[in-house]
Amino acid sequence: ASPGLTRRFGIQGYPTIKLVKDGKNRGDYTGGRTEEDIVKFATQAGGSAMIKLDEDDGLWGFVNTQDISFILTGVDPSSQGDLVKAFEDVAEEESVLGSVAFGLMPSVAVVNEYLADESLGLEVNGATLVVVNTGEANSVTGLDSDVLKKFVKENKAPFFPELSPSKNWAETKKGLKTVLAFVDQTKDNNGQEFLDMMRELKKEMKADLVFGRVDAPSHTYLLEPIGLTLASLPAFVVVDIPEMTYFKAPFATEKAEIKTYLQRVVAGREKALPINEDKGDKKDPPADNKPANTGSGGGGGGSNPQLEGQLSDLTKKVQQLEQATASLSERINKMTTFVGGASLLVLVLVGLVLTMGSSKSTETKKEEPQQEQRGKKKRS
Repeated sequence: ASPGLTRRFGIQGYPTIKLVKDGKNRGDYTGGRTEEDIVKFATQAGGSAMIKLDEDDGLWGFVNTQDISFILTGVDPSSQGDLVKAFEDVAEEESVLGSVAFGLMPSVAVVNEYLADESLGLEVNGATLVVVNTGEANSVTGLDSDVLKKFVKENKAPFFPELSPSKNWAETKKGLKTVLAFVDQTKDNNGQEFLDMMRELKKEMKADLVFGRVDAPSHTYLLEPIGLTLASLPAFVVVDIPEMTYFKAPFATEKAEIKTYLQRVVAGREKALPINEDKGDKKDPPADNKPANTGSGGGGGGSNPQLEGQLSDLTKKVQQLEQATASLSERINKMTTFVGGASLLVLVLVGLVLTMGSSKSTETKKEEPQQEQRGKKKRS
């Protein structure tokens, strides 16, 4: 990676994908990391940031594939073109494809139907800007350019985001401790009720803590290092990712009890414990897609089977990523024929050299004793 680019765009971990359009940094891409996800992201990035939605089912598909969706409704594009243009300008400034999206749906009836279907507790009338933010809905009326900008800036951060090392993990590094709500929604274990309670606590304590949900079955490697198992779900834990510590949560199910405990954590009256990085299934990288610093401890040589196994798995992942990157580059090159005049740059910065270097270092250490033994045999 280029040191100049990493400084300019604030790159702190790999891989990082940023959208730069018309010479401006449009922010980090926080959507899925498969080849299909990234190709879709790059394809959409070439067009307008404001999507004109189909009245049949366009709204459902649009909202349900984004973390945060802003919908302008109750406007007539033919007679209120200035307002639509102002909304499109805000979209160009604030959109993050795959995460923060902007759509135009003139029909208020369609928007209200969606809000009712999803039980979001909101009904709108007339010209309105609606936001659906990680399962919560809000709106504003009396629209003009300034109102649009202010409302978007106040609501563009995920309210109750899904958190994992590959999605929205930057939220855990904003100077506040993070409450991770672990659920397995494939089972009938009151997971939704638990998340609803956590959402309420988020509203009451958002100035003191970051809140987010974790799909535990997809990220089992996050459980054991902080003393949780799938059998213990739903459960929560407070973590301090920059310090790599966590706070052991009490067995509490009532909102009042949990809030009291969280207040004690904020006040510094609960003991922080180190996150045990040596535990857990490391099928996925533990933080910011970086390999954990598991180390082999102090003392002299000797192999570390656990570390070698992790590096072997990591090497396979790097090879897969290299193949996906090569395929992606080929497909993006083909797309330049229809992207048009938009100035588009997708920066995919992958820390392959460091990772491969670590793997080769481990292999070299393993080969040294074998070479020494061969040398002894020759001398004898």
